[in-house]
Amino acid sequence: MGKLLAAFRLECRHLFSSWLLLPLPVLLGLWMASSLSSMSPAQSQDLYLYTMDFQRIQFTLSLAVPFLVGVTSVRRDLDRPSYEWLGGLPVSSGTLLTAKLAAGMVYLSLFPAAMALVYGWFGVRSGLPADVLRGELLWFAVQHETAYLVTLVLALLLAVAIRNRVVYLIAFCGWVFGTFFLSEFVVTRLSWYALKPFLLHQMIQDGMPATEAWSIKAGRGELKRILGFQLAAAALLLAAAGAVLHKRRPSLALPAWRLATGALALIAVLAYWPYGSQLHERQQRLAVKAQEAGLDRGGEEAPDGRFPVDKASLAVRWDNEAGAVRLEAALTVRRDRLPAGKVPFTLNPAFPVDEVLVNGRPAPFHRGGQTVTIAEEALRADGKEATITFRYKAPDYDWMPSPLEEGYAAIATKEALYLPAASGWYPHPGRQPMYEGGDRLFPVRLRYNALTFGDASWEVRTDGFGTEVFATLEEAGGGPDKVFQSGRADGVSLYAGTLIRSGKSGELPIVTTPGNRREAEAFGDKLQQIRAYYDSWLPVREGNGIRQIVYLQAPSGSGTRGSNTVEGRSLFIPQTKSHNLDNFQLLAAQKAYLFGDADQHTFSYSGMPAEDFSVVSEIRYLLLYLYYREGKGMSEQEVLRDVPYFAGALGDSSRGEDRAYGKEMRQLVEKAIRGGKLPEVKKLLAGFYREGLTVRQLPDEGLEYPRIPYERWLEEWDKQMGGR
Repeated sequence: MGKLLAAFRLECRHLFSSWLLLPLPVLLGLWMASSLSSMSPAQSQDLYLYTMDFQRIQFTLSLAVPFLVGVTSVRRDLDRPSYEWLGGLPVSSGTLLTAKLAAGMVYLSLFPAAMALVYGWFGVRSGLPADVLRGELLWFAVQHETAYLVTLVLALLLAVAIRNRVVYLIAFCGWVFGTFFLSEFVVTRLSWYALKPFLLHQMIQDGMPATEAWSIKAGRGELKRILGFQLAAAALLLAAAGAVLHKRRPSLALPAWRLATGALALIAVLAYWPYGSQLHERQQRLAVKAQEAGLDRGGEEAPDGRFPVDKASLAVRWDNEAGAVRLEAALTVRRDRLPAGKVPFTLNPAFPVDEVLVNGRPAPFHRGGQTVTIAEEALRADGKEATITFRYKAPDYDWMPSPLEEGYAAIATKEALYLPAASGWYPHPGRQPMYEGGDRLFPVRLRYNALTFGDASWEVRTDGFGTEVFATLEEAGGGPDKVFQSGRADGVSLYAGTLIRSGKSGELPIVTTPGNRREAEAFGDKLQQIRAYYDSWLPVREGNGIRQIVYLQAPSGSGTRGSNTVEGRSLFIPQTKSHNLDNFQLLAAQKAYLFGDADQHTFSYSGMPAEDFSVVSEIRYLLLYLYYREGKGMSEQEVLRDVPYFAGALGDSSRGEDRAYGKEMRQLVEKAIRGGKLPEVKKLLAGFYREGLTVRQLPDEGLEYPRIPYERWLEEWDKQMGGR
């Protein structure tokens, strides 16, 4: 032990007296502080998002330091003429390597410490809860230390095995290959996810590791598998370095080192097995989906057998014994609405079905990929209604890699839920193709806006989860066992993870991550002013608008395509750096609150049949326009100049054959405002609002909307205003 401590002190003296190495941790901390200071309201202010960007680039660059430390520390001894004399000293190769490794890790730990101090400071300033901040600091620290350890051991092996100065070039190539090249080209582009554990650090990958909501609570299991292999591989590399070093100096311990190297190689193979078996299972599920995509038919299989569902009841619970999420979906339908013959349902093929019941009695069924078919005779019993119950299990991850990043269509663990309606996690009536073909490397992806359920009443119960569960329906009961209900909705999504509910009492709650708290609070204050204005004179119809906003960074593979969606009583806003809670999203939330949809565009009337013509979009924009004119006191020119979309919908750019109505309707409103007839304008618009102004996106990319001819608008205007 004395020899080890003496060697350790000597190595530390070399490292901590270097004018080149000592300032580097401080410089990395300052670089991180500068990067996090660039957060501004013009972009997302999510601290975690900026931190992960720093991890992918700047932290990856810092991995060149352990290569430099490892190679120089070995060559400092081996390259000296006195090494042959040193080799005769009674100091083992294991002692020398252990001292170099320990001293190197003490020095390299200054880098995670500097980053932790910076992140902690910004986390406190951003209002991160203490438990969240501790968890994220630990999450980063474990990965930082492992990455530096593996890199340093690899550098020691290279320096021991290659005595020439070319080892510096080889170490540089190893750094580039083990980070950027392996991540961006081999693993992601070529879909060789079997090599993912060989990355020098995992935070270089996009996808779930970059999402604050699910990275820690959902990614902990996979990270344990990967880090277990990396630690075993580090031990193997260290033993191999010792064996090579013993071969170069007089020693009787060489056979023991070779034996240890062989044993550790076997241990490393066994340590890879947990990740490898998980990956194999995921690839098998992906192959089933590729079959379902109908590649040989071009993915054009027509949906059939759809029918309306009156009531849907879902029970989602964590089963401790099985270590999985158990689900029960009960769909109540009228028998006269069922299709003739066998009745098909669509369910994500990654969710295996255990049992199907019809009115409480077991019913025979057939599972073929994404389709669950129930025999006709099981549904033709007495009674007007049939309640069809599916009992099934959720996978921990529904893996959906893409050409850009590793994605997940669904996540279901005790502490993390990501179950978007688009993933098909509950049965949908009829045979509805969920997937479409991609290319050779990524053969399948979710169809965008593919699944339809139709309006139904919903009840969702959750039980046994280790963190709070959120849904896109209204919450009907709190406590550990939550209940969500809705009288009319076309689907439901569930979320649980590192999430918070932002908003004061009486405001629209915003479900988001802790890193977005400040941005969400500011957005909620603005939206509350809008709500207060409309609630003072507009009859907001029950069940029409949203009652919640979900603002999250969705994992790739979820089928969201970066667009806002309204589901149930919630507006989902996918988060990126540029797709944040800005004025565009404020207008989208304003529309969703009033109309219950996420439509943000005016109609194009060129070539539109007369029976489809409607000025509903212009009327909607006029309702929005009044808030900025009266509620915010902006002038006509300021609204058209500063508020998104108004110039195109109601301004000069709406002149012409395509859309000439918006400007004319706005001019009428402005004339009435100048004439002191604002109350009459509000009464006119409120009348149209009572009739319904919702625009709904249909699965076939069409739109469902009320037909309001321009002539009717003029007619109602003349009636209310007494002429133009």
